[in-house]
Amino acid sequence: MTTDDVGAADASNEDRAEKPGRADKGVQVTLEQPVMDMLTEYKARTEMSHPNILFDALEYSYDELADLIKDRATRLEPDRKKLFERPSSPARHEDVKTETFVVRMTQANKDVIEDMWKRLEAPSRTAMLAAAYKHYLTAMTKTDEPERKRSK
Repeated sequence: MTTDDVGAADASNEDRAEKPGRADKGVQVTLEQPVMDMLTEYKARTEMSHPNILFDALEYSYDELADLIKDRATRLEPDRKKLFERPSSPARHEDVKTETFVVRMTQANKDVIEDMWKRLEAPSRTAMLAAAYKHYLTAMTKTDEPERKRSK
């Protein structure tokens, strides 16, 4: 291999990194164990990828997300004007185990999620994602129950 070959290899790596649509950005997700159990079961049953389940959860919950997210920092009514930037308080799990994982996605999809949690004034991206997953997976479990009973 010559020095010209090394430069060509570096250039091709740069080209790949700059291409849009490359799922090389990570979004950390932390779920309470009961929700994680639903996700694991749903993923196994549907054979869907983590990113697609996350995107479905956000799209399914979108119109209700503001109501699903509770402002843990202030505990104020959602319509009350907020004048100050406040630190978010840590999630209170009350002895509920949690599991954390990373979902890989494109920069464009990560930007949508970043904009969404800021627009909804969620206490954190994690709080928004957890609310969406719980809402979606609970609904998908309920809608699948009659089908599961018939198939047994």
